[in-house]
Amino acid sequence: MSTTVKDGSTITKDPSDISVYTFDWDAEHLATGVSISTSTWTLTGVSGDVTTTPMTKDQPSIVTGNRKTQIRLSAGAAGSVWKLDNAIVTDESPSQQKERSIRIRVEQR
Repeated sequence: MSTTVKDGSTITKDPSDISVYTFDWDAEHLATGVSISTSTWTLTGVSGDVTTTPMTKDQPSIVTGNRKTQIRLSAGAAGSVWKLDNAIVTDESPSQQKERSIRIRVEQR
């Protein structure tokens, strides 16, 4: 099961969690009948120890009728903060490019 995240939010993740996060472009950002053609993810260390145990991303996908995107995150040192960006391109003519982001605070639970 994935966690749906909202643009601009900050979420908390345990260093040992391996979790899937979903951006719901359908609910907030896409017109009826528009699909996502491509999705690109960028994960950037913002503060804390981002080098000893870096957070990693994998399994990127476009889901739910090509209107949601998801990514799996793992690791990250306790006390670190990360920024996760998701950029998409739509299948409209002309196509649009949109980008949204969240912050992830890694805390030992």
